[in-house]
Formats: sequence, C-alpha cells, structure tokens
Amino acid sequence: MRQNIMSLIIVSLLMLVSARATAASQDAGMIGNFTDILCMDKTDTYVEMEVQNIREASLDGTAIYAYQLLKVDENGHETLVETFQENASSATLIFIPGNYTGIDLPAVFHLKRIVSTDEQNWLTSSGQCTFTVAKNEYTMSEETYCKNDLPVTGVYTYYDGRTETYIFRSDSLEKVFVDRTELGCIHEHTIRCIVADVPQVEVDSLGNVCQTDDKMQITYHIIKGAPTNCKVEFDEVAHEAGFADTDVELTEENIITLDMPTLVRKEYGISLSFYDKNSTNGCQSDTYTQQFSLNLGGFIQEKWDDVLFVDNNDKNCNPDCESDMRFKAFQWYKNGLPIDGETGQVYYEEGGLNGRYYVVMTDTAGNNYRSCEVVRRPVIESSSKVAPLHIAPVPAQTQEMITIDAAGEGRVMITDLAGRTLLAKETDGKEVITTAPSKAGVYVVSFIGADGSKQAQKLIVR
Repeated sequence: MRQNIMSLIIVSLLMLVSARATAASQDAGMIGNFTDILCMDKTDTYVEMEVQNIREASLDGTAIYAYQLLKVDENGHETLVETFQENASSATLIFIPGNYTGIDLPAVFHLKRIVSTDEQNWLTSSGQCTFTVAKNEYTMSEETYCKNDLPVTGVYTYYDGRTETYIFRSDSLEKVFVDRTELGCIHEHTIRCIVADVPQVEVDSLGNVCQTDDKMQITYHIIKGAPTNCKVEFDEVAHEAGFADTDVELTEENIITLDMPTLVRKEYGISLSFYDKNSTNGCQSDTYTQQFSLNLGGFIQEKWDDVLFVDNNDKNCNPDCESDMRFKAFQWYKNGLPIDGETGQVYYEEGGLNGRYYVVMTDTAGNNYRSCEVVRRPVIESSSKVAPLHIAPVPAQTQEMITIDAAGEGRVMITDLAGRTLLAKETDGKEVITTAPSKAGVYVVSFIGADGSKQAQKLIVR
C-alpha cells in the first residue's frame, strides 16, 4: 500500500538563558506553535507526523516526556483522545483514524507536550501543534440524455469559482475534474453521461372499459428505452365528464390504472406520453392517442360453466322495441374475435367456457352496443361426484322425445333462461318422458326432491 507521509517538523529555536536563571527555576520547555492540514488519500490508512522539540525542560531530576492528543470541537473545546510517552526530545505521531471510534474526518486536533520527573506531577510545555486531518474526496455524478440529444454541452464550476466547459459526444461519455476541497485537499469529481434511448411503447387498445367499474386499466409494452413515467391527458369531452389529466409513475406490471368518474356512454379521447424523468432533456416518446367508450355492464349472465346469455328484460327496453326484447341482434366474441355462427341471445360452448367473451348487441333502431368483457376458465369437477339427475339424449332435437331420470320422489321442471316454466310434473322416482321444447336453445331441467333437495341440469335443444 502506498503510504502518504505528511510531516509536521517543528524547527528548533535557540534561546539564550543565563545559567543563574536556569538553576533557579523549573522550566517545562517549549514546542513551537504550528498549524497544518494533513490530507489522506483513499488508499491511506494513516498519516505520520514528526514532532521536534524546540527546547528541552530544565528540571531538578531526569525529565520524562509525554504527549497529549486532544480533539477540538467547533467551539474550541478540547477533549483528550490519547496520551503517549516518549523519553526523548522529539516524537513521531502515527495517526490512524480507525483507532479512534466516534471521530469523523475532517477533525481538528491539538498536540501538546508534558514533562515530569516522577510521572506523578506533570508540567505542560509552552506552545502546541494544531493540525486538521481530512480526506481527499472522490465523487461522481450522472447526467442522462437521450441518444439523439448528443452532443451536449455542460459547465463545471470549481471551488474557487473558475468554470470549465465540457462536451459529451457519443465517443466521450465521462469527464474528470481535479478540484480542491474547502480545506485544500484534492477533490476529484467525475461526471458520467448516461445515454438513453427515446422510449418506444406499444399501448393496448382500450376496448374493454366497463361502465360499472370504478377503475380503468391501460396495459402497455416497452419496446425501447427506459421510461419512468407517463403523462395521461384527456380531450375536452372527457374533461367535462370528470376525467382528469395525471402523471403516472410506471411499475413492473406494465399497467396504468386510472379513476372512472362517470357511467355515461360517450366517445372519449385519451393521450399517453412516456418519458424518463431522470433525463436532463425529458427523453419523451411519441404521443399515443386513441378513442374509447364505456361498454354496457350487467347484460351478460352465466349458467353453469358453459353457457352465456344476454339478460334482455323489459325494464331497459327502448320505446320502440317489440315485446320484452330490447336487443334484436347479437354477435358473440371470444378472445377479441367474432365466433362464427354465434348470433343468438344464448351462447353455448361445448367443453366449458375458457377465454375472454363479450357480445355486440343491436337494438331495434340499429344502434350497436358492446357488452363488458367476462373472463372464464374451465371448472374442473371431482370425478367422484355423481349427479342424481340424468337427461337423454343431450343435446336433443326440437320436439324430440327425452327421458328425465330424477332418481327419487319430487317434482321435475323445465324452464327457459327467462325463467318461464314449460313443464312441471310430479314423479315417484320413475323416469319422466316428455318432448323437447319446440324452439332451439338452452333450457334448465330441475328436480326438487321430497326432502327439499335441489338438482339442476341444462338441456340443449338444437
């Protein structure tokens, strides 16, 4: 390890004193007043200071010398740190900061000499050494710029007020400035340029904003760059509806969550700009703008694990709709794609529902409405479960003879999805034979046992 040896040398002063005066007094001697700053480099573990006495003591006996190291606080108060003995007219102080707990650098110290003939009574020599132990400083700062901002120019200001201009180019991304600290030690400061790509982001469509939700979510995928935030801005129509512009801090989930202030179905505009807040010049992406509207909630209902249907009750009926049907045409979608041939009020998926579903509904005036999306995954039932209710054949054709085995006393019922009863028949445990409904669709066959137990199965009619 390289040793940085800093020496304080107190030069001897010659003083003439008469022999009579020397013999007549007890003189503790003197070390000269001296002030210095000792700077430690980052590889140094100690500093060394050599002290030479100015004048030896004149005592009645053999002089024993010792030295006191005292720490000085900002108010000038002294605290004894260490006393070490040297039987010589000069001494070397090895100052190891790690040996002194509770002392942080920079720190100011006094070094004083004391003298005795019996090690019991000590006299203090005249004068003292004052020194400050400090460290050379090595610091670093970073500046982030977009790649297309280079070259960029900056100015470094030294401790003494001088300035120096520096330029970051694509082939020169680090600058080192050798400065001085307030105490005069070396201060080496490095400025490093971090080059960031302009963010490129893929933003998913806001097609599934449900009017019954209190939050809306936007998913995105970062293609390039490292954006930290997103500016979200709405158009005037959205502002009037209560949507507020905001700045969102991005997370690892790649989802932006916003408040939903309204249930009103209108076309709203939203713009998103992704940027790196650590960049000096912003480093902002293009602005991604799209329109969205609120999808209808509460219309899709589920039966069992393989049937979805539109609840078309008359409380929401338009004045010109026929009977109790508000919507007259339907198109079902799965995972964002239309399902061929599925244009009825009821959707059945053989093998169970598994995916994202919604339906576009058309009213009698020709207006299209998209439902909120539902997500379903297949239900895995225990193989040991045995249903007491059996129907055959399934699926059945319209007007085909079907057999219902209730396996007990009670009542067998067939209802449609609107809750209308098509069959109600008591059974004593024997099979019930009847005809399938005349209209294709999905129906409910239920059995209420004499003990109050209930079972239900679906009946698909084609």
